[in-house]
Amino acid sequence: MIERILDFVVFSVFPQKCARCDNYVERMELGKCCSECWSATRTFGHGERICSKCGKILASFGGKQYANCGECQDFPFDAARAAMFYENAAVATVVAMKDEPHLPSLARLHLVEGFQRSGLALPELIVPVPLSKKRRLDRGFNQAEILANALAESIATRCDTRSLCRIRHSPLHRAGMDRKAREATVKDAFRVVRPKLVAGRNLLIVDDVLTTGVSAAYCAAVLKKSGAARVDVFTFARAI
Repeated sequence: MIERILDFVVFSVFPQKCARCDNYVERMELGKCCSECWSATRTFGHGERICSKCGKILASFGGKQYANCGECQDFPFDAARAAMFYENAAVATVVAMKDEPHLPSLARLHLVEGFQRSGLALPELIVPVPLSKKRRLDRGFNQAEILANALAESIATRCDTRSLCRIRHSPLHRAGMDRKAREATVKDAFRVVRPKLVAGRNLLIVDDVLTTGVSAAYCAAVLKKSGAARVDVFTFARAI
């Protein structure tokens, strides 16, 4: 009741336009989008046909829920899944998180429930994809850490933000970049500085969006090289 009253007061005095349409945001838990845009944002884990390894959406025909896309065989991670399709409210949430270190309550709920539906095993450590020192300094925070900490708290697992680091600054990935172009920006960019902590453990890499999977793959490669037993990937959203 108190939250509803607070929402009414705040949004009556300071109305906020939805980042994706002409409606107004009704509640603080929604973040930057209205309830309609959240309802229009699809979530994974409801029988869609995906690649069993990288989680890419596949054509609906074929009968089986899982198949192989044929494009991810050389990726060193074991499996990748996401909570939401990168569309509507998920896009607005990810964009907003690059400017403000805040995860709306509804986004957090989708993150946790998405992981629970993903079929991924509980990890021993959650590892966020790191930012370079320059980008961390410019932004002031790492949005992947916010997501990783939220998930770790919800599933009672430790979040390790120090073992995997980014040792080379690279330009931001642009929309439309293919896999080869993205690989050029992240090759040799990651290093494990505490290998004893990851050796022999099942790890979960967490990031905001999975597009080609290249960044997650290079992170998984150095973690596996340092002795990690299994490395899965989970992101808030996945590009489609």
